[in-house]
Amino acid sequence: MTRGRLSRASVRLFKDAILSLAECSLAEFQNARKSVSDEGVSLPDEASHGPGWREGFAMLRRTVSTALKSTTAGRGERVQWSIGLASDVAADWRKQRFDEVRWIDVAEDRLLADPCLVAKDGVTWLFMEELRFREGKGFISVMNAACPEEWANAEPVLVLPHHVSFPGVFEYRNEYFMLPEQSESGRLVLYHSRAFPHDWQPCATLLEDMVVADPVLLEEGGYWWLFFSFCNEDGADDNTQLYYAEHLDGPYKRFAGSPIHEGLKGSRMAGQVFRENGKLIRPAQDCRRHYGEAIIFQEITELTPESYSERTVARVGPRKDWPFNLGVHNYSRAGGIVAIDGFRYRR
Repeated sequence: MTRGRLSRASVRLFKDAILSLAECSLAEFQNARKSVSDEGVSLPDEASHGPGWREGFAMLRRTVSTALKSTTAGRGERVQWSIGLASDVAADWRKQRFDEVRWIDVAEDRLLADPCLVAKDGVTWLFMEELRFREGKGFISVMNAACPEEWANAEPVLVLPHHVSFPGVFEYRNEYFMLPEQSESGRLVLYHSRAFPHDWQPCATLLEDMVVADPVLLEEGGYWWLFFSFCNEDGADDNTQLYYAEHLDGPYKRFAGSPIHEGLKGSRMAGQVFRENGKLIRPAQDCRRHYGEAIIFQEITELTPESYSERTVARVGPRKDWPFNLGVHNYSRAGGIVAIDGFRYRR
């Protein structure tokens, strides 16, 4: 989880809302707003039509709401993320109900986010970002996913001089690797475990002098595919970049059609790409209303050095009965367990 990115998403929405409203006449807006209700304003589809007073009004209302929450957090409340675990028992993964989620009762002085599950030798390990508010810098911890009540015993396994998050852990040729987000370093470094799930050592630098968020590696079709988002002045929520290489350690080159996805709906990665019934599923974030609103699942229908295509097949949003019910932005499955994360405001 990149630090400060919620506020950047709010700034982006505020700028877009003002530009939309500027294109409307004041008279049209004043006459039309009388007939607009909370139920009548829908989120615009940026791909289907341009800005107008209705879209601008809806966007401005969402932005003000998010800004007020951020301001409240600045007066003593914090955005606090935690991780929820559920049994992966649904016959169809798209119909997972998440009505019996075991949430980690995280201490008030920190957050837990970006879950990544890895099953090995009968144990399902939960890798995650842990950040203590007082320190303001994230690191990667690991624990047994079967015992969420013992989260306090989670062990730090990757602590760097800079913020690190989004631990993408995967197995390749009986070895375990981790590709975490490390945007503050301006590099993308791959790590190898010499004694899983501990002892992570750098083994390759995949990208240099690039500020990227939420990187994900996938081996498919004789290539290694690298998904990520570029960080820019508006954040990293509105683009999906794709690079590829013939070998895990590179060199990686840009896919000709990159970015493969643009817009606040379904761009930024929300977990590792997974396979289900022979299909590749790319979890992505829905940030149209605010950062970490929900997760969009994109089925990758074509993936070659010449072409890429995907289609939306599912969406998961927060449930009102969750203790962390203001958003969800990461998804992972392994060992019969599904992991998500959610956030709330807390003093």
